[in-house]
Amino acid sequence: MKISQTIKNMFDTDFKKSLICIFLIIITCFLITIPTLHVLHRDIATPYMFNGGDVLSETAGFAFINETGTWTRSDRTGAPFGMESSTPITYADNFGNFFKVLLVKLFGNPFVAFNIYYLLLFPQIAIIAFLVMRSMRISHIMSYLGAVTYAFLPAIFLRGQGHLVVSSYQFVPLGILLSYWIFSDENFLNSGMNFWKYRRNIMAIIMVILIGSNGIGYYPIFSCFFIAVTGVSCLIKNKRFFDMIKSVKLCACVAVVFLLNCTPYLLSLFSDTYSESFSRNAEGAEIYGLKIIQMLLPINGHGIEPLQKIITQYNTYAPLVNENQYAYLGIIGAIGFLVLLFVLFTKKYDKRIILLSELNVFAVLLGTVGGLSSVISFTFFRMIRSYNRISVCIAFLTIASVCILCDKIFQSNKVNGLLKKNICMLLVICVFAVSIWEQCDGVGGEVRSIEAIRVTEHMVDDLENYFDEVEDKIGEGAMIYCLPYHRFPEGGWEHNMGNSELYIPYLFTDTLKWSFGSLYGTVGDLWNQKVSQLPTEYMLEQLSICGFDGVYVNGNAYEEEELNVLLGELKENLDVEPIRDNGINYVFSMNKYNEFINANFTDEEILNSMETYLGIFLKMGSGFSHTESNSDGLRWNWCDKNGEIELYNLLDKKMPVNLVFTFATSHSEQYNLYIEYGDNTYTYPISNEAAKISLPIEAVSGKSIVKFSTDAPQIKAPSDPRSLYFRLFDFNVLPQSFVSVYDRQTRFSYSYEEGFYNFEENDSDNWIWCNSKGVIDINSSEDCTVSFSFTPLINLDEEYNLFIEHDSRIYKYAVSNSSEPIVLNFDVSKGYSSLVFSTDAPQIDAPQDERKLYFRLYNPSLKVIEAKIKTETAA
Repeated sequence: MKISQTIKNMFDTDFKKSLICIFLIIITCFLITIPTLHVLHRDIATPYMFNGGDVLSETAGFAFINETGTWTRSDRTGAPFGMESSTPITYADNFGNFFKVLLVKLFGNPFVAFNIYYLLLFPQIAIIAFLVMRSMRISHIMSYLGAVTYAFLPAIFLRGQGHLVVSSYQFVPLGILLSYWIFSDENFLNSGMNFWKYRRNIMAIIMVILIGSNGIGYYPIFSCFFIAVTGVSCLIKNKRFFDMIKSVKLCACVAVVFLLNCTPYLLSLFSDTYSESFSRNAEGAEIYGLKIIQMLLPINGHGIEPLQKIITQYNTYAPLVNENQYAYLGIIGAIGFLVLLFVLFTKKYDKRIILLSELNVFAVLLGTVGGLSSVISFTFFRMIRSYNRISVCIAFLTIASVCILCDKIFQSNKVNGLLKKNICMLLVICVFAVSIWEQCDGVGGEVRSIEAIRVTEHMVDDLENYFDEVEDKIGEGAMIYCLPYHRFPEGGWEHNMGNSELYIPYLFTDTLKWSFGSLYGTVGDLWNQKVSQLPTEYMLEQLSICGFDGVYVNGNAYEEEELNVLLGELKENLDVEPIRDNGINYVFSMNKYNEFINANFTDEEILNSMETYLGIFLKMGSGFSHTESNSDGLRWNWCDKNGEIELYNLLDKKMPVNLVFTFATSHSEQYNLYIEYGDNTYTYPISNEAAKISLPIEAVSGKSIVKFSTDAPQIKAPSDPRSLYFRLFDFNVLPQSFVSVYDRQTRFSYSYEEGFYNFEENDSDNWIWCNSKGVIDINSSEDCTVSFSFTPLINLDEEYNLFIEHDSRIYKYAVSNSSEPIVLNFDVSKGYSSLVFSTDAPQIDAPQDERKLYFRLYNPSLKVIEAKIKTETAA
């Protein structure tokens, strides 16, 4: 008796019933998720989705948190500058971002946190949907069924982890609930003394914060749209002016929260070096618009041949089939969609369904191809484009309408008696269960099959082993340049390489720094573009000067012949083979090449050049068109009659540089090209014969403008809408008084040979041990003068002698454990020669070391200080 009474009391209140339903929702979500995603057959540390697409950039966000503690910065991508993101997308999902931080800190592994985040979306969505449905006076059982159905929309599998921020649609129902409260509750948001005592007002503030911090702009905008439509409906139909004011206030509050989240981005707009990384065009609203048929057409035919034929035929031949095919609502959603359309023709019905019907119609009008979204995009606002994503909002409207309809059926006089109600309830549960099965079956691509899971796990294991070996051989903290240059974000696929595939090296190394990851238009990206456009030998020279230790090539980005040419050039110039060729990833060490570059330049030359390469940048400004190119690698920018190039000097001093470029017009007659910088004006003859100049200027600190103009007439190009007067080819900024090693007559190289062991190092110093005798082989293409600086050391207090023989001349130096640094300048003849080292010091007693150690050279450096330059270059 006591047990029965306890159970009765448990179900006496809505609150207790809701708690039990939430508990059942959590259990149900995991019971569905585990077999659907094969959770128990997966390694939780392997991403559920792993391809070259957006899933890697999503994974990188978790890796950033693991590396730096924030999702906005990375010190190991965008080398040599690092990556600092200030785009609106970076901050427009801050609820999700803080949740990511929590998971990464909790699990300590970005891959594990990534997977856990995705798995927890299902119960989050279901619980919030349940609470919203209960607030709309839908029964517990129907709210439970509707919420679980909504949590397992096909979109959450199809978008999956690749579009994680779009899969995170848990707060979408809150915007619809706010609309419902405006529509149904006259006390909601009424100002006055009791404002803070009314619980819904407090809840609305919390909901506004959550809505404005989720969905990278899409879901806040859609929520505001629904709230605005509700306000207009109340004004027109019921003359409730104050409800319109409430909707305006709510929309304003959501907008304020969204803008507050994006404050770092808004501040960046006032920076001199601001560049919009995410460009949107108006036609995007058409291309990624919503289609009604795709909301009703299943993803999978489930073995029904006629249905599968329709699906295949539409996806193959219909225009503009892209991510909008993820809009399928499921069986319950499709039924609800038809119900809401039918309600439009009725005069009286449940007010809740009337509201949902109005919101549904306007959602379709907004999202559909050629709808309100196109009007908006082509007139004043184009920051979002994928209006098909409103389908998850429509899904909630349609599922909620079916739940309300079922409640009305249960409450009708026609379904009286316990038996009829139970049979009816059982039928409803079966229909919802079939709908959930149908939504989960056959969608999700590679996240679904056991075979695909094993392939992914094997791929990830191979990548971990490969890059562990790379990190071990190339050295911790090394900088690696990534080829090809690839715009990020939204660079698209390049041959077989995904838009984010160059993140793979970063994700599978712990200390190495990679050039990929700079946001498009930023300083790092501009530098990356400039370097990638250089011929291979000049590119490697600049990389070496800027401190890079290796080159990475993603073979998927190239045709076979193109890849073989590139790999051949790298092997020839670097004089090394790639580290463990796996057929896709190629990493070349630049250590040997860096010795060659360091030997041919003085420290001052390298420092000045590095400051110019990393501190001076340019952007094509007003008057200039975007960069064009041909198959030979030639690049140019057309210009109007007047044009400006923005020059940025990030250093706090003036820098002497050369503006190097080729210019031409299409007229055979000779005209003038005028260049203004500072107080100086330069005039050059211009015609259709291309002329190359190197203009020396002093780049002032900060931003400055280089102005171009011409007296040449406009070029006649009827098919081109631009005003074309002249064009500049391969515009570049180079350090003054610098001649590339490839433009020098003298090229010098050396290597430590017989008697010397491998280099050793600590944080700031390096040294090389030697036997009693050691040889450095030298090769020079011309006669030159070199400087050899080093400190000779032994592990003895007594002083002995070190002998260095070169070209029949012997140099003698004292050596002990406190020897002074030595600088030896000597002439090297064209061809091969040697430096031979020997000592009269005894062997060092080191029983634990198998090597025969006599002396070591501490911080040795061998450099050319006087060399011959090619005559044509000097001129």
